[in-house]
Amino acid sequence: MDAKKNKFDHLKLYCRKLGHDITFSYCRHENFGKLCSKVRDCWFETLPIDEYLNAHYQPEELTHLFQPPRPKILSIYELIQKAQQK
Repeated sequence: MDAKKNKFDHLKLYCRKLGHDITFSYCRHENFGKLCSKVRDCWFETLPIDEYLNAHYQPEELTHLFQPPRPKILSIYELIQKAQQK
């Protein structure tokens, strides 16, 4: 593994999504092995996140970071539909 890619993995901050402290390493793998969609929002004050991402990830690995989040109501609707099918 690239040591430069891991250099911030030990840093911790409070995750608003999960409600407790997490490491940067977790953020790098949170989304089924992909970066958490909030990684830029959470880490921009702590480390040079844009430079880090551009240096260690391909543009196609970052596209989901720039897409608008899915509406919560859509997720709730899908969960209700799945529950009704059971």
